[in-house]
Amino acid sequence: MVVDTPGWYYNNSLQNTSKMDRFEIVRSVSQCPPGPHAVLLVIPFATAFNKSYKRAVEDHMGLLTDAVWKHTIVLFTRGDWLGDTTVEQRIASEGKGLQWLIEKCGNRYHVFDNKNRSDGTQVTELLEKVEEMVVENRGCPYEIDRDVSADLEQKKRAGEERAQKIMMKVQRQMTTLRELFRGEEQILSEDELRIVLVGRRAAGKSVAGNTILVGELFPTALTKEFRIQNRTTLCVIQQKRVAGMKLKVVDTPGWWKRTPQDARDWVQDEVVRSVSLCQPGPHAFLLVIPISAPFSEGDLKAVEEHLGLLTEKVWRHTMVLFTWGDWLGDRAIEEYIEREGEALEQLIEKCGNRYHVINCHDWDDGSQVTTLLRKVKEMVVRNKGQHFAIEQKSRQKPMLHWLAGKGMMTEEEWNKREEELIERMLKAVVVEPEESKLPFVRRKKSIDDGVIPSMSCETPSEVGSSYINYGAHAKVSEWRVKNAGRSAESSGHGTMSSTVSYMGESLDQWENLVKESLVDGKIKGRMLDSPAKSEAHTYGVKTKRRHSH
Repeated sequence: MVVDTPGWYYNNSLQNTSKMDRFEIVRSVSQCPPGPHAVLLVIPFATAFNKSYKRAVEDHMGLLTDAVWKHTIVLFTRGDWLGDTTVEQRIASEGKGLQWLIEKCGNRYHVFDNKNRSDGTQVTELLEKVEEMVVENRGCPYEIDRDVSADLEQKKRAGEERAQKIMMKVQRQMTTLRELFRGEEQILSEDELRIVLVGRRAAGKSVAGNTILVGELFPTALTKEFRIQNRTTLCVIQQKRVAGMKLKVVDTPGWWKRTPQDARDWVQDEVVRSVSLCQPGPHAFLLVIPISAPFSEGDLKAVEEHLGLLTEKVWRHTMVLFTWGDWLGDRAIEEYIEREGEALEQLIEKCGNRYHVINCHDWDDGSQVTTLLRKVKEMVVRNKGQHFAIEQKSRQKPMLHWLAGKGMMTEEEWNKREEELIERMLKAVVVEPEESKLPFVRRKKSIDDGVIPSMSCETPSEVGSSYINYGAHAKVSEWRVKNAGRSAESSGHGTMSSTVSYMGESLDQWENLVKESLVDGKIKGRMLDSPAKSEAHTYGVKTKRRHSH
């Protein structure tokens, strides 16, 4: 029985390894009860065993306590790199660091030649060394305390349950948004998507750009251009037609969590400049986060500092793009999000619960790119087809009249109020409903249980006539009321008379009454759309006509 574990980068300290990987390393020894007879510490001869490597080994093996060393054999791989040199000569040439490791393991080591797998003797010799070590340990395997093992499994199950809740929450919100904006896909009139890649250094932005564009267009660590300059130093734009869309992708310089002020200013200037490279503005910012690394409060602060230069508006156009999806194995991305904790969950929520995972090594899987592009298009529809633009000071905004002379509001303020209502509705959708102690009572003419309402179907009114698309926000509210109960964020059912009673009431009361009436299907048109053709007057006329009827 052989258990494989997540690896760590040879020059990474324990703090630079994700919490998910740390947890799996500890849990690995409980996967072959009562415990492993041998722990094979794999060291490739292709990498020098320097001080950073020694520190990484000490930190990560320390997760398993000092008792593990009695059961550890160093397994050198890439033995073909030795050539005519013996393994003992190589150990001596690497210096004190590797010699310390060999002594720590009781001078137990073995070499695998990766290019000579047909040589079965290298496996039988390894097994003989393992058996000798087992005899030295009097047949006892490496064990961890049973209570610790049980606690690890309990944490594993609890983590999977929380990850499942994250997945369900995001799926509910995505489904609601798709229904809310059903039929509005054509809002993206351009045959073009403009995307900007942002993120920390070594996150995989350039590789992600090549994966999206399906070609070696951006320099990476494998290209000569990248090796000369060692990193992306200036914004670079590339374009290509993919999946029927013209894509323009801008790669930007990355940042470190702790960057000198002059370097930070330069990176920030380039992040701002990226917007001007894809005129009239990008549809999406893909915030690139590597799954192979942890995400801390410092990372969140760095993200907010750099994207904050583009104002709060940027978050409506931002999606998290996780790179190195192959690092997950058979685990769900939600497990990584859950394990990393509050900082990453805050970032996901800040981006409207929008995220995607790509495997940068698998260009043959075109579905990961088409799915990403579909999510980007949905975000564009959510933003009413608008691209991101840096706000400029302009003349006074046009004023829109409220009903019955209740004051003035700019079109921008009107749209902002609508966005706030949508955000409140989405937050209500993802909240886990509490179990009601009251008996369930079906409302008359209610929507079938478990069916998310269509936002474009024809809905009959109580007076026999019908009005098409009577308000996406209200339909979702009705669905929420029936499926999750009343809450502060969701509208209730109103009556026809309550719609008329807005005269003389406050603005907020009128807004609530309109939402209630919209739920029952009595008003045509989207709630709080920008009233370019005197929507306010239309609401008043429709209301009075129904009242007289």
